[in-house]
Amino acid sequence: MGQPAWTGLVPAQSKGRACVICAQSLSKRWGNQPVPAAVMVGRCSAGSPVFACVGACANRAVALAELRAAARLGNGGERR
Repeated sequence: MGQPAWTGLVPAQSKGRACVICAQSLSKRWGNQPVPAAVMVGRCSAGSPVFACVGACANRAVALAELRAAARLGNGGERR
């Protein structure tokens, strides 16, 4: 069975144009700021790939996915 779908996302997040954690745009430059690097962290409920900024956001997305998977398995989200 695959990863559970990310839900509760705003349209830009569910279309892969914004980070699923911090909601920063992944498709536009803001002033001199470059578009942040991103990594795919799953799919939205419609099946589109979703992304998180590389670094802290990606780490948090992985941790959230692990907690959701653990909760689905019934151990209350405990990490082992």
